[in-house]
Amino acid sequence: MFVAQSLPPYGYRCYRIEPAAGGGDAPLRAAPGAVSISRDGVRLENDRLRLLIDPAKGTIQSLFDKRAGREAVPPGGSLNRLESYESGGGGGAWHFGRILSMEALEEPVSLRVVESGPERATVEFKRRFRQSPITQRISLAAGSPLVDFEFTVDWKELGQYGGSCPSLRIAMDADLATTPAATYEIPFGSIERPLSDGEQVALKWADLSDGEYGISLLNDSKHGYVAQGRTLRLTLVRSSAMPDPAPDQYVQTIRYALYPHAGDWRDAGTIALAAALNHPVVACAVPAPSGEARGLPAELSFVQIDAANLAIAGIKRAEDDDDLVVRLYESAGRATDARLATAWPIAGAVRTNFIEDTIGEPVKAAGGSAKVAARPHEIQTLKLQLRPVAGVVLSGTRGPGPARDFQD
Repeated sequence: MFVAQSLPPYGYRCYRIEPAAGGGDAPLRAAPGAVSISRDGVRLENDRLRLLIDPAKGTIQSLFDKRAGREAVPPGGSLNRLESYESGGGGGAWHFGRILSMEALEEPVSLRVVESGPERATVEFKRRFRQSPITQRISLAAGSPLVDFEFTVDWKELGQYGGSCPSLRIAMDADLATTPAATYEIPFGSIERPLSDGEQVALKWADLSDGEYGISLLNDSKHGYVAQGRTLRLTLVRSSAMPDPAPDQYVQTIRYALYPHAGDWRDAGTIALAAALNHPVVACAVPAPSGEARGLPAELSFVQIDAANLAIAGIKRAEDDDDLVVRLYESAGRATDARLATAWPIAGAVRTNFIEDTIGEPVKAAGGSAKVAARPHEIQTLKLQLRPVAGVVLSGTRGPGPARDFQD
């Protein structure tokens, strides 16, 4: 396994793969992700986190945050606790009735060590819920602040029309002081909602923090959260009975991650980590020397911004010409001045509305960057006219232009 570290923002870096000297394997560095199994449980550890997993249940009984110097799991609590629910409401897909019953799935599971190497350690648990086989994987990568989970289920359960609906949730208990609200990601921002036993919608993450410490629960495809007390839950699968009498009857794989952090989600960088989970790095083979055919360097960032609280939400070619359109938003509630940089010199920049009509005065730009002045929680769309760079081949269906090259 090879880990590409510190990649350029919205860009790439080329690596050359060569055989080890002498024809043998390259020497391995110390293995912070190694798995150890003892009477106490299954232990995974890197330079940030130390996990102790119950091998009989597949739950995390202890998570020690080395950088914060504290335990994240409260006494008697656990992480990655799988729970089954039966809810009323007549079986509708969009109506959640009251919870009729709840049960923590604590039956014995089978354990297998999948990886125990220098870059990542992974353990796998297998169990069943009624007729549905389940496979769960827990991974810890070297240097990562996240505990990664992969949940695969061949879902065969059915809801009852006019009756109850079965569902599965994952529960994370956090050792926090009392907090009145949880934070959920919404389009172009976040929102606080009071704690309750009702399901709340979110995009890529939800966070439960007390101001000093907290946990963010990230996901790649599921959007129903419940924050109650000091526990954050995510619904993984649910069977309704109408309008479709048999939804989700197939093999599903869900990726989620737990991020224990000091402070709140703003300072912890939850937004960037959730975006990375949903947009993983893509690897592809290119002829050597890399990029020569298109005149590209071995490493390049196409677009980047120098303020962590300004999140880039979209990059695209303009609808009416070959300019580059970048949409961003201010995420932390702070007025911010920043520079948006591109790989090409900027000939001109304007702000637009959502349908790319120009609004306001031209944006100040010099060289390969444009000035951004964002109000708290503001959404901005910038349209950039870019100059081609000598030696870079730019082509597209509408004629030459850097934006077309970026899209290709």
